[in-house]
Amino acid sequence: MPIRPYGSGKYNTILDSFIHVASRTIDGADDELGDTETFDYYSKVKNDADFIKLVKEAAKDAGEKLNVDEMLALKECRGGFIIHEDGQGFVNVEFYPTPALLENYWVKTTEDYEDFQDSNEDEEDEEDEENL
Repeated sequence: MPIRPYGSGKYNTILDSFIHVASRTIDGADDELGDTETFDYYSKVKNDADFIKLVKEAAKDAGEKLNVDEMLALKECRGGFIIHEDGQGFVNVEFYPTPALLENYWVKTTEDYEDFQDSNEDEEDEEDEENL
């Protein structure tokens, strides 16, 4: 049985929804940045047995059970996930097969966020100078 689509809504797949819910728990996300108001919100989750357990719990809480393909996708994703939530509430989950790929993409996301913050600070400084 393939990974089930979420249908119309904020997720691409049912599995994405469970990963997102699990990442929002105390033990879920390893790192976070941004917010949905400006840059968008990102979280990095390293995949391990504990996180897989959180995903299964999220499915159970929703009255669901992961199918074989969903479990296989979780277990084969040895790196982890970057979860992106935009200002309209849509959530995209990217799977990274190795820890190195996960870290590389997280560094890129962090750099993009820092560039965004720097450009906003420059704009605020220009506005302050205009108001003097």
